[in-house]
Amino acid sequence: MRTRSLLKCETFAPFVSVNFDLPGALADAMEAVYRNGLEEFHVRKWLEAHLDPNVANPDETPEALEGVIRSTILSYSPPEDTSRVLRDLIRLDIPMGVVSNSIFSSDLLKNDIGEFSVPEAFQFVISSAEFGFRKPHPAIFEHAVRELGSTN
Repeated sequence: MRTRSLLKCETFAPFVSVNFDLPGALADAMEAVYRNGLEEFHVRKWLEAHLDPNVANPDETPEALEGVIRSTILSYSPPEDTSRVLRDLIRLDIPMGVVSNSIFSSDLLKNDIGEFSVPEAFQFVISSAEFGFRKPHPAIFEHAVRELGSTN
């Protein structure tokens, strides 16, 4: 699994006890979830359940560690004209939201959108991690349609 090869124990030393292989345990947990079909793994919830509060610095929260993991395993930037296209869609009053297959929280995704895009373009951000199922599970799309205010 890609996550196992990208995450190094040394990166997480301030967060965990010496003998805890966080990358290996995280990758094992993800693999177990993904064997079950379209269920989604949620990094932050897993971290909250597995981090030793006696080891971590109070400033090194599950949210902070989630950000470290995201920046370690993912790197992206939007296409050059993304902001222009989104502003055009806003002017046309086209309702939009984000439905993302992601192991990360919607808060983290919103921060990324704010950094790389036009966040006011989107009425909502749905992370499959928080929703519990990833695309193409119909329930995540049904939820998005309801969020957009459609009755279809």
